[in-house]
Amino acid sequence: TGAESARGPSGPSEDEASRGQSRTNFSQTLLTWFVEDPRDGSHQMFCKAKPKRLLPKCTHYFDGHKVLPLRDEDRQSLTRLVLQWKASGLSAFAYSFRPLTSEAEKDIPKQLKKHSFFFATEDEDGNYSIDEANKAETMHEGAVPSSPSHLSASLASGWKELHSEQVLLGMAGVKLCASVQMASYAEALQSAGIRFQVYSAEGEKRTRTLGSQLGLETGWNCLISLEPSARQVKNMMGQVVLPSGITDIRKHTKEVDNVPLLVSLYSKATPWRAQQMISIMQEHAECVTCVGSALQPNFEIFRQANISVSVLVNSVPQCRRCFGRREPRPSHCVQDDLLACSTVSRAEFQLSADLTSLPCALQARHSFSNGEQRTLGVLFNAIKEARRCVDCILMVLIHYICGAVQLSVVVALQSLLCLPPPLEGFHLLSIL
Repeated sequence: TGAESARGPSGPSEDEASRGQSRTNFSQTLLTWFVEDPRDGSHQMFCKAKPKRLLPKCTHYFDGHKVLPLRDEDRQSLTRLVLQWKASGLSAFAYSFRPLTSEAEKDIPKQLKKHSFFFATEDEDGNYSIDEANKAETMHEGAVPSSPSHLSASLASGWKELHSEQVLLGMAGVKLCASVQMASYAEALQSAGIRFQVYSAEGEKRTRTLGSQLGLETGWNCLISLEPSARQVKNMMGQVVLPSGITDIRKHTKEVDNVPLLVSLYSKATPWRAQQMISIMQEHAECVTCVGSALQPNFEIFRQANISVSVLVNSVPQCRRCFGRREPRPSHCVQDDLLACSTVSRAEFQLSADLTSLPCALQARHSFSNGEQRTLGVLFNAIKEARRCVDCILMVLIHYICGAVQLSVVVALQSLLCLPPPLEGFHLLSIL
């Protein structure tokens, strides 16, 4: 598997490397897989990328029965379709393949097979260079390879030729959706005086889309990027309205106000940034409850929060009739028609979830029939029950204090007026 990036040979800036950004721009990345069919020994190359990266490399398309030439009119129609998808909040992906027939083409994946991690960069002139990075460095989040070793120029030339004249398989539009119950639970938490905040690893646009589906405020001054941005919005007094980045947010909350703690949406939130943001809230006497995935690197976030709830997200079961070609609807499908995928039920996934959930007070499971709203439903009912128990305890304490005050007044009047004792000593001790 290789990653082809469209970035130039200049590489990341010093400021970008210090913030832990990767060398590859994944919004302009072309992923490549080499597959060998064991039945006849044939080799195929499959690619996945954004349509603007993959469509120029395709000369034909597959209509389900045969391969046909891809005309300019077809490209324009696909481009208009992608623009319509973007306007609707969908992310578009294109898929293509190319059969490897000649020995020279089959030799390229054999040469790349011995390298643990490689990436190909394309400059403005369309020239390719393939570099090998240190696998130990690339395993860390946001690590930038320090000293990549350049591979042969012939391999780079073959890589470029291999990605030309591909066959377009199709395109897919993906949209981030939330269940209807999530919006109602978010509103109920807000009404109960509990701020509902979303930490998203996506950019500002997709985070606002998710926030609008959850019923959160997505207008101006309602979103903060945890990654420092070059442009900052200032008011008439010259003060920054909403800062960006952990350092600026911490400085703003200490010197100006606590507005950054009151927003509902945070974008570009890596696990480390989310942990730092939670620590800032705790420095301002906030009690934080965190709900996150048990299969993501959220251990430090769970440990930082006051109360943590991990969710083990299961995969969506497939229909036995169409085998996943269509998304099953819980209200229209019978349980016997679903082919459940027990991926997360395997021992290694369960062990990983258990280790990540060690700091958590509750570990929930995402089910297809109930969905993620079941976790928030249980959490919301637990908060209601906890508040009811606190009210009951408070009422008992108030009743005890009032009874003690009444008894002390009776005893005081008896002593002052020299009246006979209304209660014996045994009765006083039993009441107290």
